[in-house]
Amino acid sequence: MNNNKSLYSCAGLSIDLGLGEVKNPAGDSWRLNPINQRLLMVLIDRAGELATRQELFDFVWPNQLVSDDVLTRAISDIRTQLVKLNSTEKFIETLPKRGYRWLPELTAGLVAATPVDTVPVEENLIEQSPGAPHSRVSLWRMLLIYVVIAALATMSISAWLSWKAHMPLLHVALVPIFAGAEPSETEESVDRALRDVLRAYPGVHLLSRNAMSGHAENPFPYLYREFDAHWVIESRVVRIAGQEVIELGLVDAQTGVEQRAASVRLDSNKLQANLLRVLDRELIFAR
Repeated sequence: MNNNKSLYSCAGLSIDLGLGEVKNPAGDSWRLNPINQRLLMVLIDRAGELATRQELFDFVWPNQLVSDDVLTRAISDIRTQLVKLNSTEKFIETLPKRGYRWLPELTAGLVAATPVDTVPVEENLIEQSPGAPHSRVSLWRMLLIYVVIAALATMSISAWLSWKAHMPLLHVALVPIFAGAEPSETEESVDRALRDVLRAYPGVHLLSRNAMSGHAENPFPYLYREFDAHWVIESRVVRIAGQEVIELGLVDAQTGVEQRAASVRLDSNKLQANLLRVLDRELIFAR
């Protein structure tokens, strides 16, 4: 697998596999979930060639038992999202019982940027004024460089703010930490802290507990279908080496496959701060 290339242009779309985003010229974008991101990595790496089902399973779900239906649904989701960005192009071909093939031609790599200190027009103007003092030439060059740097910084900040403003909201469901009818005080505290952290985090919509009503045994397909949930967080409190620890699992709502896991020591004085750190660095927002 070629991990050096992550930026591509294809059929009028810009594909950034590193960032996990696909855009069209109109500015519409699609944020990839981890499963779709890894599937596209394989398909694009093997563009024009057969990517076998086994290759896809090995790269996307290593050491996991996953049914063919999970792969089929994931490919179907990729097609659906790509069609929203470009309805005239066929992107993925199905080769029955063998695998899939990426069809459109790809252009890989970054566009080379023009060095900031290359200002031939200004230099020519200066050379045409032989009487100009050397100090004035240096001053104008410095001012021009500062103006260019300031303009680039402004454009970068504007682009970042625009991306944040249009970043799709993540729909997250939280499985109640307590399985029984009478939760312990610790379980209630952890569940409440998790919900408070998720409610306050930008870019996240936390689904109500009632969203899982009647589907507690297997909530994943229901939450994905009915509420467009992206992630489901499972949690439990365990005792390890005499200390209480919160174990967290991040589950892909579409496939029901746990993508990441983390644990945090239960410290009532720093509970929300510790949970925020784990969610930010190791689970939902990990990069």
